[in-house]
Amino acid sequence: MNTQLNDPASTWTAWSEFNRTDRRFPFEGGLIAWIEAAVAAHPDRPAVYAGGVALTYRELDERSDRVSDFLRRSGVEPGSIVAVTAGRTVHPYVGLLAVLKSGCGYVPVDVSDPVSRLEFILEDAGVVAVLAASDEPGRLDWLPDGIAVRGVLDSGDDNDNDGDGSGGRRWTGTLRPVAGGPGPRRPAVPYDPERTCYIIYTSGTTGRPKGVRISEHSLLNFVHWFVSRHEVLAADRLCQNAPLTFDPSVQQIFPAWVTGACLLALPPAELQDPFAMLGWLRRERITHLDVVTAHWHHLREAADQDPALRDLPDLRWIIIGGETLHYHHTRHWHGIMRSPALLNNIYGPTEATVNATEVVVDPAADSGQIPIGVPLPNYRMYVVDGEGALCAPGATGELLIAGDGLAQRYQSAAATEAAFTELALPGGAVERVYRSGDLARLIDIPSHGWMLEFQGRVDSQVKIRGFRIELEEVEGAAKSCPQVRDAAVLVRGTPPDQLLCCFVADGDHDPAVVRAHVSRLLSAYQVPNLYLRVDGFPLTRNGKLDRAGLAALAEEQLGARVPAGRLPESPVEKQLAEVWASVLGLTHIGAEEDFFTIGGTSLLAMTVVKRLRAQGLRLDPATVFECPTVARLAAHCAAAAL
Repeated sequence: MNTQLNDPASTWTAWSEFNRTDRRFPFEGGLIAWIEAAVAAHPDRPAVYAGGVALTYRELDERSDRVSDFLRRSGVEPGSIVAVTAGRTVHPYVGLLAVLKSGCGYVPVDVSDPVSRLEFILEDAGVVAVLAASDEPGRLDWLPDGIAVRGVLDSGDDNDNDGDGSGGRRWTGTLRPVAGGPGPRRPAVPYDPERTCYIIYTSGTTGRPKGVRISEHSLLNFVHWFVSRHEVLAADRLCQNAPLTFDPSVQQIFPAWVTGACLLALPPAELQDPFAMLGWLRRERITHLDVVTAHWHHLREAADQDPALRDLPDLRWIIIGGETLHYHHTRHWHGIMRSPALLNNIYGPTEATVNATEVVVDPAADSGQIPIGVPLPNYRMYVVDGEGALCAPGATGELLIAGDGLAQRYQSAAATEAAFTELALPGGAVERVYRSGDLARLIDIPSHGWMLEFQGRVDSQVKIRGFRIELEEVEGAAKSCPQVRDAAVLVRGTPPDQLLCCFVADGDHDPAVVRAHVSRLLSAYQVPNLYLRVDGFPLTRNGKLDRAGLAALAEEQLGARVPAGRLPESPVEKQLAEVWASVLGLTHIGAEEDFFTIGGTSLLAMTVVKRLRAQGLRLDPATVFECPTVARLAAHCAAAAL
């Protein structure tokens, strides 16, 4: 699509003013030179703390040099793609920095993902080497023979067991920390703004994940903005809570490392429990928190319930995004919290290097939807109608993203051609743009000027708990299950927090079979929480799926469902079941039914705990995971009361 803008001059003037974002950043030397300057300035400051282990900048630098040297000696050439397993220890941080020092790009992988998904990512990304944490090689025995370079990011003595480098299914290197001084210094890799720094895989409409390639220039532009906007200093402590396979991890890791700040990985228990997380943020003196909107709401509600958790004196910035945010919620936060933290509401897909727009929330504003704001430095945004013409202010259309933050491409040529296109501008200029699939409009806000307001989606993509999910990919996985004739995935909850898979199947097909099949094909965040067998799908007059009709049918069937096993009997069981039913949107709950097989999620577990605490039952989300049935949770409550 090469679209010519034929809009009135006033419309073009508004967009020109809105997109005046040019800003010069010092890119000389590149990302690694910037990080190494921080190492030289702060060698003994903590660089990363994860899994109970801390590494100083000197240790991070030396260990990553050692791994970089291993990759070089193993024949991994600059420009290659190296997979790094994404556990919550210090090992993957060493690995990804080593990959970048080698002039290569990293692709983070989660070894708990289905093997079929991992195999696809490794082949699609053209991975030539894999770096795994010391407890993970056994889970990667299936690696194809073509990947001959396999390094173990270990902890222990100074023994460097490289093996014979023969490949096959052997792990060819055990990469241990340095006890007697740094290892061989790698040759310097010249700065190349076009080299790929990382590939992140997102959900795809074709049933396959899409690999997004981000260049060093785009990453540097983004990091410069983040550091300057959020005033990141060497004494700061940044929370790292996003999985490394999720692109917000980029804006948590690199702003810390280029400034000499400390990156602290949030422990899993605190990640699941908003009460515990607020306590951790205070104890660890976190200065910068990046969190998805749904998770922030749980923190706000936890602070609302427990006044003792409202003191966060060190927290200066909360970067929040992923879903629509409203002023009455942020006003409430500022009203109850004893913290200087400002909220920056951000928007952006993976294809735009994490984020593309921002607006710092006015603490005094108390009503209405918060806009997604203005473009970041050297980004430009446009809204076009169905014909590709630029929309006048106030009109809703598809949001296009341009500028320095744009991804290089997808791994798939077909996906690249469909999503990355050109927009012809007045005067003959042409912009390379990404079609976001998001709807937005340009509005003029008094005292703020032009800003973008999010208006929804144009396709089947949704965001659940901050993760971008293509419903077509999930539906494709369900339809591939034997005996399933058709499947459709719906979203439940406001904001959306559940995926419901409705399916038509031959015979008496158990929903648990469909769940197990889908779980073998998709990442955990994509797997629907609830499965419902229906006799058939309602259709529109045009013969297409009537999603509104299917949603009504599904709610009718869920309301009439007969719980498996016995019903709750004791007063505590009935109390628990009532809260579960309310949170899960069900009418009845069986005493032996598993919370996580009837629609429960980790965030919904937080909601359950908050409501039960308000009723006097002192629980935490970890207990719901340990006791996922009403009967077991009631027994736990009874034992705790003794």
